[in-house]
Amino acid sequence: MDAMLFLRRARNIMITLLFVVVWFTLLPYGCKQGDNDPYLQQDGLSIRMISPVRGIPGDTVTIHGENFTSGVKVTFGSLLSEVLEVSNEMIRAIVPEGVDSNTTATVSSDGKSSNSLTFHFQMMDKMELADPTIFLYEDIYYVYGTGGRGGDVDRGFLVYSSPDLRKWDGPRGAKQGYSLTREDAFGDWGFWAPQLFQYRGAIYMAYTTNENIAIAKSQSPLGPFVEHAHLSGPTRQIDPFVFIDDDGKIYIYYVRLSGGNKIYVAELNDDLTAIVPGTGLLCIEATDVWEDTQQISWKVAEGPTLIKKDGKYYLFYSANHFENRDYAAGYAVSDSPLGPWKKSNQNPILSWGLVGIHGTGHGDFFQDTNNEYYYVFHTHFDNTRVQPRLTALMKGEFSELNPQGLRRITFNKESFKYLLINN
Repeated sequence: MDAMLFLRRARNIMITLLFVVVWFTLLPYGCKQGDNDPYLQQDGLSIRMISPVRGIPGDTVTIHGENFTSGVKVTFGSLLSEVLEVSNEMIRAIVPEGVDSNTTATVSSDGKSSNSLTFHFQMMDKMELADPTIFLYEDIYYVYGTGGRGGDVDRGFLVYSSPDLRKWDGPRGAKQGYSLTREDAFGDWGFWAPQLFQYRGAIYMAYTTNENIAIAKSQSPLGPFVEHAHLSGPTRQIDPFVFIDDDGKIYIYYVRLSGGNKIYVAELNDDLTAIVPGTGLLCIEATDVWEDTQQISWKVAEGPTLIKKDGKYYLFYSANHFENRDYAAGYAVSDSPLGPWKKSNQNPILSWGLVGIHGTGHGDFFQDTNNEYYYVFHTHFDNTRVQPRLTALMKGEFSELNPQGLRRITFNKESFKYLLINN
């Protein structure tokens, strides 16, 4: 009985060993590797790795592999990518517009194709800052505005940063994400519409609080900004924009709340602590049809921002109530920072008719690291709901000089995009 049991066990062991030998002998012939196997080679081309493996359209990725040539093509799904650089073992390419979900990246050349690797679409949140401004400091962009997800308009201003205007990190302010808080500055409610500028080696923030204008100061764009001055006036006043001219004179554009929202300009003293008495002048009030589409008694012109170009002053502003779908932006031109101002006959240059989303306006112009002009502004959340407002960006373009020495300003519709927060 023991001998028979021994023989059966020996036979089972021999069968198992034979099965293992056959399996490893036939494995190269009978088992096909999946398309996402990084070591699969097809026609000599091979992808080992994509870095980063997660992103959004516009990201630059590096593809590592073998046998790449100068005529190589890279596709994400069916979308062709722009190739920036190629070597035998490396490709740098841009994730194409239209990628909106996980897809596969493939390399091809002369009719030959590589294996495919999965590229993961990065889900990102749209920024929810209203009345936004962007400040460029040491090649990093910082964005501030009213409210924001997780923000409190009665506490202060959040701040986010980005190296490229595409993906934003934060909030990154020195105080739990806030760059300015009411504990350090004038005001205790309604922190709206900040603007950042540099002056005499420091960074300043002009802002609205308690329906008044204040200025705070910091050594860092992340703050903490602390109280510098409260600029009192004859009426409630909001939406400050400080402009320092080539001759060193300092001007503040702002909105007086008196019989409507009307844009004024005044001179600031050298230490930024007070408006020079008697210098306030009316710039813009809502009088044109596009500026008052609801025909309300309290007419609105607000959100001023200024560009000086070729000796001319271009004053941008928004009109209509911000909850109106026709909230839009236009501009006026003057030979002097004090006016008089002539409104463009092209107004509004930014509206829902251009970008397809309601409530476009109240933003700020800035120049990027290539000195290109961009306008950051807010829109309604969608075309059925105002709040929370979303933060958007468009490229502004100046035409050639006309015989009057003026340039026409337009927005590149294709450049419209929302600011996205890194998750």
